[in-house]
Parts: sequence; structure tokens; C-alpha cells
Amino acid sequence: MKKFILLSFSLLPILLFGQYEITIKASVIDEVTREPIPFANVEFVNTSVTEITETDGSFKMIFDDYVISDNDTLLVSAFGYEPQDIHAKDFYKFLTNTNKIFLRHIPAGKSISPEKNNFHKSLFGTVTVNNIPVQGAVISVKDSFKEGRTDANGSFSIDAEKGDIVLVKYLGMIPQEIKVESVGRLDFKLKSDGELMEEVFLMGRYVEKPKIDLGYNGKKNYDEITYSAGVIGRKEIKTNYYQLSDLLNGRLAKTSYSRNGSLNLPSSYIYDIDGMIYTSENDLQLPLIDPQIIESIVVLNSLSATHKYGTLARNGVIVIRTKTTGYDKPDTEKPKALIEGNNYNESVRLAEGADRSDISQALKTASSFEEAKLIFLNSEKKDAQPGVTFYFDASDYFLRWDREYAIQLLDRIGQIGYENTKALRALAFKYEALEKFSAAKEVYQRIAIISPLDAQTYIDLARSYKNTGQYREAMDLLKNMLRNKKEGVDFTGLQNTIENEIQHILAFHRTKVDYYDLPNDLRSAKFNYDVRVLCEWNDPYAEFELQFVNPGKRYFSWRNSKLQNTQRMLDGIRNGYAMEEFIVDEAEAGEWIINLKATEHQLGINPTYFKYTVYTDYGLSTEQSETKVIQLSDQSEKVTIERLKFE
Repeated sequence: MKKFILLSFSLLPILLFGQYEITIKASVIDEVTREPIPFANVEFVNTSVTEITETDGSFKMIFDDYVISDNDTLLVSAFGYEPQDIHAKDFYKFLTNTNKIFLRHIPAGKSISPEKNNFHKSLFGTVTVNNIPVQGAVISVKDSFKEGRTDANGSFSIDAEKGDIVLVKYLGMIPQEIKVESVGRLDFKLKSDGELMEEVFLMGRYVEKPKIDLGYNGKKNYDEITYSAGVIGRKEIKTNYYQLSDLLNGRLAKTSYSRNGSLNLPSSYIYDIDGMIYTSENDLQLPLIDPQIIESIVVLNSLSATHKYGTLARNGVIVIRTKTTGYDKPDTEKPKALIEGNNYNESVRLAEGADRSDISQALKTASSFEEAKLIFLNSEKKDAQPGVTFYFDASDYFLRWDREYAIQLLDRIGQIGYENTKALRALAFKYEALEKFSAAKEVYQRIAIISPLDAQTYIDLARSYKNTGQYREAMDLLKNMLRNKKEGVDFTGLQNTIENEIQHILAFHRTKVDYYDLPNDLRSAKFNYDVRVLCEWNDPYAEFELQFVNPGKRYFSWRNSKLQNTQRMLDGIRNGYAMEEFIVDEAEAGEWIINLKATEHQLGINPTYFKYTVYTDYGLSTEQSETKVIQLSDQSEKVTIERLKFE
């Protein structure tokens, strides 16, 4: 018979025979401010008993008594705090007096002024365009790590002092630079970049782009659409979709589906299927459609998009076009590769490590570890404000001498960039490349505190939980993202990545997670790709071009660009994500090349970094992966970042 012991304010002095189930309820608190610490990690070391604190700092642990011995160690940690550890038997005694665990902030290093981490949010206001609030605009103090983004109401708050230079930028708008005359309220009214709009028009004239069928609204390029349109393209319709309900479930707002393949229409959508109109009145059933013959699905919600359908479309239109309407071309007409005129005949140099910075050049002169440390410390002392690149380059150098010392240098970025999502994400990238997954997880948890409305925050958290063996926590997060259940956060742009991460966990750790409430197509055990390339960057505003070259010397280019991929870039800025993944399946034998080129040059103490992870045999027992991080602004000329060979 299983018994229960509850540990919270007191340890119940009950002696029972048989097996105990122990429940611990406690909270993790900042020692100085007495504020709760969310996303703190509470774990018994080298066991599966782990928990993460809620937003109120609380956690609940449940485990059988035989799982944890008296000498097992409980470790409590959070980014920016000194970790606390205690033996289980002593922890139980501790809980007889209090259920509050206090953590102390790690003091800043001598090179970091305490004021730089003391954020009072003394400047606040709104950013608007034509009196309309702007979401995702970046407000920063020049030459500092003080930075913020506007919310859905266009509001911001940031620490600034009189005399500081404040910069404001938003995609397609002329940046503003203002000197702070007094703290308090400061509103910004941005103006459209007319030159940008003209360039967009010119690009549209000379570059033919695939058009999207919008039903009664005709066909348009994605960048020409001026209203909300959720699009599922042909490439997203994988072979494991057998029913229309499987394809749509969880991907499009306001629709309701049954798992037997029929669609219920409680939201009064109308369906435009190859020009035939179906309404939800009188329980009308849609015709059965094989997802594999669908060319595209577009969901129209706004009045400006649906008015041509009349009053029946007041709640939206789902436009479905199939291949039977003449969109497919015969195989003989298909081009040899992805686009015409895409022959690859360039000679591109390999990307090299960053060794051109002042600190890199200075460290090269050292003949011993001790001499190198002295050079570093003197350089740090002389530099008025060491930036991310300073510590990254120094850390890269010291890896040849002492790995732990090199990682300690990275830790300093966590101090100077404690309130800066961009700097922290670069730090997490670097930790992951060094396979310091627990350290990366704590950084991502810190980002979740300061950027809780960014979609990227939660996909990063889920992957970091997976990397540290917390598969249940990872799956719970991914399922919430799949269903768009996080209030104020839109995960639509990350759906493919979310689905792949779910299936990846099931491929390797199916018995450790609850998956029975997932859609059938995601529960399939048949999941693998030859290559998966996952790319991330720490600034949604970064502009660059990725080029994939196949063994036949044909290439495909993908751009994060305000001119050539405007809507995609704008969605990342508004919803807070900066990542893209690329799948190569049934890869052609030979050498594949991945090239990268930055289309803007950004310097300063907090530049943009680009992380990419290449998985081979993704989802199989033979899977291998490697993560690399490079400074994007160093790649103003096209470089080769990866060469892959397939037999």
C-alpha cells in the first residue's frame, strides 16, 4: 500500500510501513528583494526528480521515498544567482521551519559597474506610425546593453538617463535618434521609409514570385497582400497527412475538426473549394478531399479580405485549391532544380574563426596560459565597455589552454547583458555549441522572464529542456505551442518546427512523455529526414541570405530581407522569433554546400550572431548533429559555412 508524506511548512512525523510517496511544496525567493524567482531549477542531482518554478516562484515535487536517499543532493539554481545545494536529509529538516528557499545574486565583476545592471525603467512611452501603435519596435540606448521592444499597444519602458542617446527602429520606417533631455514619458512617431517602398515596387516588377490564390480576391504575391491571410502551401502538405482534418487541426484559428475526417463549422466559416462555395448552414458536409491533391489553403478573416463573398463570409473564408484545377504541370515541364537560371559557378571561401579583433591579435602574442590571462585582464581593464565580441573572441582563444576558464569568460556576458535578450541569446548559442546545455537552459529561462511574449522564448525553452533530459517539460511546452495556448503569443510562424520537435522527442523518448492527446499524424513512429538544418539568429531585424547548393550545382536561396521577404521578416519582428529550418530528404548523392552572406554590416558592443545546427539522419538511431556559431556582421562577403557529403 502506498502512503503519502507532505513536506511544506512542516515535515509530518508519521512512521508508516510500506512505500511512501513524498510531496514537497516550496518556493524559491530572491534573498534581497524577497521577490519570487520564476524558472528556477530544482533537482535531486543524478536522478529524474526535477522541477521548474512557476511564475510565482513555487514548485511541487512528488516522488517515491525509495527514489531519493538521505545522502542525495538537492540543487537549486537560476541564471544570475549563486546555486544552493543540500543533502536530502538536511533539506527535510529545513522544511520543518520554512518552505522558502533563498538565492543570492552573483555579484558583478570589477569590470562591470553596478549601475549597468540596475534597471529602473526611467524612460517610457509609445511608438506609433500614423497614430497606430507599433508592436516589435526596438528602443535602445546607444553604446549600451539597455534595450526594449514595444508591446501590442506600442508601449515600452527602458532605463535611460539625461544625456543618453536613444535609438528607435522598426521595419520599413526611418530610424530615429533622440538625445534624452529629461527622464519620464517620451513618445516616438515614425515615418515610412519612402525609398524602401520604391525599392519594393521595383523588385516586384523585375522578380517574378509565386502567386497565392485568394479566391474572389484573385492571385497575388505574398508581399502584395494587405490583410491577414493564413497560408498552407503545397510544400507544407507532407505525405503523412491522410485527412483534411489532420492537415488543418491546430494550424488555423477558429476552425473545429472531428477526428473522423469531417469538419464541423461552428464558427460560420465558408469554404471556397475550387470555386464551389460551401457554408456551415444546415449542417452541410464538405466533400472528402485527399490532402495530397491540395495545392494551397488560405484562411481569410478580415472584412477587407472577405467582403466579396457577401454577408455569409462575415466570420471568414477558407480557400482550398486542388491540383485537379490545372495547377500541376507535367513532369516533363518541371525545371531541373528549384528555379531557372540557378546554375552555381562561384568560388566561395570557407568561413573562418574570428581572429581579427584587437583582443584576438593581442592574445596571439602570448607564449603561455599565464601570459595570455595577463594580456586578457589588462585588455579588459583598459576597455571602457567590453562587449559580447570581446568575450566571445577571448573565450575562443582560451579553449586551447583551459576549457573551464574559457567558459568562465563567457559567463561575464550574462552579467553585462543580464537585461538584454539579444546578448543573452548569443550567450546561449555559444553554450550550446560547447554542449553546455544546462548553462544554456538557465540563460533561456532568464530570457523567458524578460521576454515572455516572444514566440522564440518557448521553442528555445522546449529544446533546452529536451537537451537536459526534461522530456516531459519539453513536451508540455510544445503541445501548448502547437495549440497556440499561450496568451498573448502567436506561434503560427513556428508550426513546422514545433511539429518536428514533437516527433523528434517521440522518436527517441516516447515512453517518457504523454503523447496520447496529440493529433494522429504527429504520433506516427515513421519520422526521419536525411538532413535538417536549423538556423537561428539573435536579432529579428538581421538581414542575410542563405544559399543551398546541391551536388548538381543548382542552388536555392532563402533571404531574411525587408525587400525580398517582407512579410516573413515582419512576422518575426512582431511575434518575436528569428529562426528557420530547412529539410533535405532523399538527398542526392554528392557534396551539398551551404553559403551565407550578411546584407547589412552591424558593429558595436552587441552585434548579431548566427547559430546553425546540422542534423544528419534526423530522427534515426544513426542521427548526428553539430552546432556552430558565427558573427553575422563578419560575413559581408559570401562564405561557405558547411559542406555535407552523401554517398
